[in-house]
Amino acid sequence: MSLADCIRREKGTKDPSEVDTLCLDQAKCTEGLAPLAPFLNLASLSIQDAGISSLDGLPALDNVTELKMSDNKIKGGLENLLRLPNLERLYLAGNQIGTFEALEKLAGLAKLELLDLEGNPVTKLDGYQSKVFNMFDTLIALDGKNRDGEEIEDEDDDDEDDDKPAPQTQAREVTFKTGDKTCEKHPTWKQCRQAAKKTGGSSKNPLVTMDNGLEYKEITYGKGNIPQPGDTVTVHYSLFYNGDEIESSRESSGLAAAPLGFQFGITSGAGSVIPAINEGITGMKVGGVRRVIAPPELAFGARGKKPRIPGDATVEFDLQLLTVKRAGTNPISSQGRGSEKNTGLFDLF
Repeated sequence: MSLADCIRREKGTKDPSEVDTLCLDQAKCTEGLAPLAPFLNLASLSIQDAGISSLDGLPALDNVTELKMSDNKIKGGLENLLRLPNLERLYLAGNQIGTFEALEKLAGLAKLELLDLEGNPVTKLDGYQSKVFNMFDTLIALDGKNRDGEEIEDEDDDDEDDDKPAPQTQAREVTFKTGDKTCEKHPTWKQCRQAAKKTGGSSKNPLVTMDNGLEYKEITYGKGNIPQPGDTVTVHYSLFYNGDEIESSRESSGLAAAPLGFQFGITSGAGSVIPAINEGITGMKVGGVRRVIAPPELAFGARGKKPRIPGDATVEFDLQLLTVKRAGTNPISSQGRGSEKNTGLFDLF
């Protein structure tokens, strides 16, 4: 889909001046970035995995504070980003930036606090960390670490579990170890969620509303593949209603449960899941964690999920994308090990 078509889909019936967030991941940016010019009040822009090789033609967008352009083909021309004078968070991981000279073009970004360059050739150069930090007076985090190389935690994370007593109906604490790459260092799912306190976590990211009414907020950004329709994916989920955790793929009778396996983009029949989960991972990368707020028509509808979720209820999911297998490679059983039979979710569809 072209960039212009993606923009039309994302903005819907809104006037460009009313749009403050655009997610245009995987758009084909063959016509350049000029179609972004009308979005003068844009605050957050994501154009990842879109084949961008040139930033020429990027319009001046004074209100943008967050820009995600990871997994493109950008080598230079970073001076064009100075057209975003209030930029605070810049994600350029997985591009082709290879020299300090190219990065020096960004020095005019006077408010830049977070910069992600992981996977670029420049990260392999001697003195990378110190040289990049010295380019910016305001920089706090480079590739998720501070000037001393320590991972940064976000003290005002909006995960309220740490700030208020757990409700009486809160599910028991999960005490098993998981085997996926993202959580092998976190013995419990709660600790995995607490890991989102790192820079770029939930408190720093906007709530995005999709055209169908689904809302989501990034908790942790992944760095792997983005699922495409027909791909086989595995996902860990936790389901919440009114702040109570109802169930989780990470917990089954006190033991570790297998993740949910399904085909992304399949909306009915074998291998499908409810829209809240299927569409909730749109644009995610493997390793990412996302908070999804689902209206009833995208979750459990008028029937609810007895006995703890009534009909016509809005629910929340925490979704962690574990793996993506491209269509035509390995079957679903190789990733989910039949996990869809063990989660209880498929009983609802």
